[in-house]
Amino acid sequence: RLLLWPVWWYTLGFRQLLMALARTVLEEEHRVGVVLWWRNLFIPMYGQSDWQGRIISFFMRLFIGVGRTLLLALWLALVLLVAALWLAAPIAAGYFASRILAYSVTLPWLVEPYGN
Repeated sequence: RLLLWPVWWYTLGFRQLLMALARTVLEEEHRVGVVLWWRNLFIPMYGQSDWQGRIISFFMRLFIGVGRTLLLALWLALVLLVAALWLAAPIAAGYFASRILAYSVTLPWLVEPYGN
Protein backbone atom coordinates (compact mmCIF):
# COMPACT_ATOMS: atom_id res chain seq x y z
CA ARG A 1 0.00 0.00 0.00
CA LEU A 2 2.83 2.36 0.77
CA LEU A 3 4.25 1.96 -2.72
CA LEU A 4 0.86 2.71 -4.30
CA TRP A 5 0.39 5.90 -2.31
CA PRO A 6 2.28 8.18 -4.78
CA VAL A 7 0.27 6.74 -7.66
CA TRP A 8 -2.98 7.55 -5.84
CA TRP A 9 -1.71 11.00 -4.81
CA TYR A 10 -0.93 12.11 -8.36
CA THR A 11 -3.87 10.39 -10.13
CA LEU A 12 -7.11 9.69 -8.27
CA GLY A 13 -6.31 11.92 -5.31
CA PHE A 14 -5.44 14.85 -7.55
CA ARG A 15 -8.62 14.29 -9.58
CA GLN A 16 -10.70 14.34 -6.39
CA LEU A 17 -8.94 17.52 -5.30
CA LEU A 18 -9.61 19.17 -8.66
CA MET A 19 -13.28 18.25 -8.48
CA ALA A 20 -13.57 19.69 -4.97
CA LEU A 21 -11.72 22.85 -5.99
CA ALA A 22 -13.93 23.26 -9.07
CA ARG A 23 -16.99 23.00 -6.82
CA THR A 24 -15.60 25.71 -4.53
CA VAL A 25 -14.94 28.02 -7.48
CA LEU A 26 -18.47 27.49 -8.79
CA GLU A 27 -19.91 28.05 -5.31
CA GLU A 28 -17.88 31.23 -4.97
CA GLU A 29 -19.09 32.45 -8.37
CA HIS A 30 -22.64 31.72 -7.30
CA ARG A 31 -22.10 33.56 -4.00
CA VAL A 32 -20.45 36.58 -5.62
CA GLY A 33 -22.76 36.55 -8.66
CA VAL A 34 -20.28 37.69 -11.30
CA VAL A 35 -22.30 36.34 -14.23
CA LEU A 36 -25.46 37.96 -12.89
CA TRP A 37 -23.81 41.37 -12.60
CA TRP A 38 -22.43 41.23 -16.14
CA ARG A 39 -25.71 39.88 -17.58
CA ASN A 40 -27.61 42.84 -16.10
CA LEU A 41 -25.05 45.48 -17.08
CA PHE A 42 -27.38 47.38 -19.42
CA ILE A 43 -30.58 46.90 -17.39
CA PRO A 44 -31.42 50.04 -15.38
CA MET A 45 -31.47 49.70 -11.61
CA TYR A 46 -34.64 50.39 -9.60
CA GLY A 47 -36.69 50.76 -12.80
CA GLN A 48 -35.04 54.08 -13.67
CA SER A 49 -35.53 54.07 -17.45
CA ASP A 50 -34.55 57.71 -18.08
CA TRP A 51 -31.10 58.42 -19.50
CA GLN A 52 -29.63 59.62 -16.17
CA GLY A 53 -30.75 56.44 -14.43
CA ARG A 54 -29.36 54.29 -17.23
CA ILE A 55 -25.96 56.03 -17.11
CA ILE A 56 -25.72 55.79 -13.33
CA SER A 57 -26.85 52.15 -13.40
CA PHE A 58 -24.37 51.26 -16.13
CA PHE A 59 -21.34 52.74 -14.36
CA MET A 60 -22.42 51.39 -10.97
CA ARG A 61 -22.82 47.87 -12.32
CA LEU A 62 -19.57 48.20 -14.26
CA PHE A 63 -17.69 49.23 -11.12
CA ILE A 64 -19.24 46.47 -8.99
CA GLY A 65 -18.82 43.90 -11.78
CA VAL A 66 -15.11 44.65 -12.11
CA GLY A 67 -14.64 44.41 -8.34
CA ARG A 68 -16.49 41.11 -8.11
CA THR A 69 -14.60 39.73 -11.10
CA LEU A 70 -11.31 40.63 -9.42
CA LEU A 71 -12.52 38.96 -6.24
CA LEU A 72 -13.34 35.79 -8.15
CA ALA A 73 -9.97 35.92 -9.94
CA LEU A 74 -8.23 36.19 -6.57
CA TRP A 75 -10.21 33.18 -5.33
CA LEU A 76 -9.26 31.25 -8.47
CA ALA A 77 -5.58 32.10 -7.92
CA LEU A 78 -5.85 30.81 -4.36
CA VAL A 79 -7.46 27.59 -5.60
CA LEU A 80 -4.70 27.11 -8.19
CA LEU A 81 -2.12 27.65 -5.45
CA VAL A 82 -3.74 24.88 -3.41
CA ALA A 83 -3.55 22.56 -6.43
CA ALA A 84 0.12 23.43 -6.97
CA LEU A 85 0.87 22.80 -3.30
CA TRP A 86 -0.87 19.42 -3.58
CA LEU A 87 1.47 18.47 -6.42
CA ALA A 88 4.59 19.84 -4.72
CA ALA A 89 3.97 18.56 -1.17
CA PRO A 90 5.32 15.00 -1.58
CA ILE A 91 8.35 16.23 -3.48
CA ALA A 92 9.09 18.83 -0.80
CA ALA A 93 8.53 16.29 1.96
CA GLY A 94 10.91 13.86 0.29
CA TYR A 95 13.51 16.58 -0.16
CA PHE A 96 13.39 17.69 3.47
CA ALA A 97 13.30 14.12 4.74
CA SER A 98 16.42 13.32 2.72
CA ARG A 99 18.12 16.43 4.09
CA ILE A 100 17.27 15.43 7.67
CA LEU A 101 18.45 11.89 7.02
CA ALA A 102 21.68 13.11 5.44
CA TYR A 103 22.24 15.50 8.34
CA SER A 104 21.66 12.81 10.96
CA VAL A 105 23.97 10.38 9.19
CA THR A 106 26.85 12.81 8.62
CA LEU A 107 26.62 14.72 11.90
CA PRO A 108 28.50 12.19 14.10
CA TRP A 109 31.43 12.29 11.70
CA LEU A 110 31.65 16.09 11.81
CA VAL A 111 31.47 16.58 15.57
CA GLU A 112 34.73 16.33 17.47
CA PRO A 113 34.96 14.45 20.75
CA TYR A 114 34.69 16.53 23.94
CA GLY A 115 38.28 15.93 25.08
CA ASN A 116 39.95 17.94 22.31
